Amino acid sequence: MEKLIELKNIHFISENFKILDDISLSFQTGKCSVIMGPSGCGKSALLKVIAGIYPPDEGSFLVKGEDFFKLNNKKLTAFRKNTGFVFQDSALWANLNIYQNLSLPLQFHYPGLSRKEIETRINMLVQKVNFTDSLQYRPAQLSTGERKVLSFLRAIITEPVVLFLDEPTDSVDFEFARILRDIIKDFKEKEATIVAVTHDASLISQIADQIIVLQKGKIVESDSFENIKKSDNPYVRTIFSQVLGEAASYDTDLLDLLDGSDKP
Repeated sequence: MEKLIELKNIHFISENFKILDDISLSFQTGKCSVIMGPSGCGKSALLKVIAGIYPPDEGSFLVKGEDFFKLNNKKLTAFRKNTGFVFQDSALWANLNIYQNLSLPLQFHYPGLSRKEIETRINMLVQKVNFTDSLQYRPAQLSTGERKVLSFLRAIITEPVVLFLDEPTDSVDFEFARILRDIIKDFKEKEATIVAVTHDASLISQIADQIIVLQKGKIVESDSFENIKKSDNPYVRTIFSQVLGEAASYDTDLLDLLDGSDKP
């Protein structure tokens, strides 16, 4: 299977502090990878490096075998057009309303779309989350959870084939979280490539092909979900215990990891 993205010996430093330390990973086309670890371990920074938002201080970042930072404008634009990023803090344009925030990616990547076509696409998307009567609201008029949902919709409005998700269901109420999980599962079923930072146990168990566990900017384990479930590493098991402790409902697969029931 094709390696879409590959990181080789990546180091990332911010304010003289090493956030990521010698990270080597690969992400296959059509697979879903979940990054886990405690707060401050470098999960969001790693996600932004994988998405090409943060340039590493050392190491190689390859997309389909090519150095990302040496891609010509055509290839770089194609990569951006086919990816969507959900930011943990939403990162919306505060001076634009919901409709304008959603229309920007379409206007940038599909300049040939008519106003009517943009309006149709936006209306179809917001109907899924019942935002149809709120299109003129600005982000400041929305709750934290509603802003996260809007950030999610903006990331998927171009129908990307690669999704980067930073805590997509965090601060979102139960019904919104259920809707977002369903949309993410739809993307997975369409064989989109997904890289997610999340502690949502339900989402992890439903979409994860690969689990990456971080500690202080280093990889503790990176393997298939099935193999990680059988890990004897106490740190890995602790991380999963914490995820389950925060989850509203416990998934059988994740509980199996803790009680050792699927160990050979």
